[in-house]
Amino acid sequence: ITPGMVNLSIIFVLLLTTLSLYFGQNLHRIARFDRLKEQAVRSKLIIFGTLFTGITAIWLIVFIICILIIFIFPENVLLHWAGLNNHLPVFHFAKIISTFGILMSAFGGNLEEEDDLKAILFYTEET
Repeated sequence: ITPGMVNLSIIFVLLLTTLSLYFGQNLHRIARFDRLKEQAVRSKLIIFGTLFTGITAIWLIVFIICILIIFIFPENVLLHWAGLNNHLPVFHFAKIISTFGILMSAFGGNLEEEDDLKAILFYTEET
């Protein structure tokens, strides 16, 4: 996989995971009344942006952890695992591992109970 393809796939996966959580947790169903339409659109944009920022931050954290782990292991072990002969593309592998990690965590996040997330993000009708 070329570095350009990895970079494009990272952007695609970040958007995909944000959409997956956004629709998987039913966050797009904010407005119950038509009179709240403008406020609901703003809320949806803020929630989507917050999810995207959070997922991007988690990707960066996983990326840094992957780089640290790669530098802890001896290079010849990693070269053997990757099937390479002489050069280990550290950032390339860290980007791929981080991207798969974020993708799997987003899919796993949709399997969790969604009421806890909604209780934190939204006020209920009683309040």
